[in-house]
Amino acid sequence: MLYEMYDANKIVVQSLESGASKELLAGGSPRYLPTGHIVYAEDNNLLAVSFDLNKLEVTSGRVPIVEGIYLSDFSLQYAVSDSGTLAYVPSNAGGFMAARTLVWVDRSGNEEPLGTQPNMYRFPKISPDGTRIAVTVGSGRNAGIWIWDMSRKTLSPLTSDKIPDTSPAWSPDGKSIVFVSLRESAPGICSKPADGTGTIETLGSTSLSIGSCLSWSGDGKALVFDEMSDGTISSISAISMEGDRAKRQLWREDHILIHPQISPDGRWIAYVSDESGKFEVYVRPYPEVNSRKWTISTGGGSEPRWSPNAESCSTGPGTP
Repeated sequence: MLYEMYDANKIVVQSLESGASKELLAGGSPRYLPTGHIVYAEDNNLLAVSFDLNKLEVTSGRVPIVEGIYLSDFSLQYAVSDSGTLAYVPSNAGGFMAARTLVWVDRSGNEEPLGTQPNMYRFPKISPDGTRIAVTVGSGRNAGIWIWDMSRKTLSPLTSDKIPDTSPAWSPDGKSIVFVSLRESAPGICSKPADGTGTIETLGSTSLSIGSCLSWSGDGKALVFDEMSDGTISSISAISMEGDRAKRQLWREDHILIHPQISPDGRWIAYVSDESGKFEVYVRPYPEVNSRKWTISTGGGSEPRWSPNAESCSTGPGTP
């Protein structure tokens, strides 16, 4: 098995039988080819090295293949067939991570720009008092958390130390922001005061993915998130925001579970699952999550959001 470590983007080969692993070289997005080569990413460029499958050793220097391939989050967008055909998305093609602006959207679908300059914005979250927006800006190693002040119309960095930070969530009192970070070499949960003062606190290292969604309980005593199990995002867990920050798994399934969102009154949890064969939005009671569940969307859904009074739950269309 060939895969990429989060620690400094190292490529590793691991035995599926013994579990023993061996670091091969620096890089990301690796693929092994039947020709006896490993192709991999360095920034937005694709390179190749010869690889001895029996000795599990790199046997040549690196050779450039293509420059300027599109980077989405931490993955170079390319594929190579067994016959040697390369397909890729050029870095100037835009797409999912193309520059965007932030807009208000009303229930009729009308958009009103906030005045932000075009950039790579993701995971915007409005503060409890409605005056600020926490948002991930950038991708890959340059992803960070920024704050948009709606009255001043200014965008200020909350994290800016070239360590990937993403998926912000406001505390119920609006005084701090939690987010997913690679500061501990693997995705973990961190927190920082929302006014930008103080230091970043690591709350815990868990089996999150870099795009995991964080959601506070209404009383601020727990943080809920989707988590990896056996290499798949297939469980919803919670970490206590009091005492020893103990973590507990709320439930696990044999398919993908993502985007948990607790209702403002703390009674319900909405989430996304592909148990039907496509991504749909479901709701369960909280914290008694195993007592019952309801299907909310029927034609595909993602990224559920509760209304302030918890009387309705809106979803995004299609596959997340």
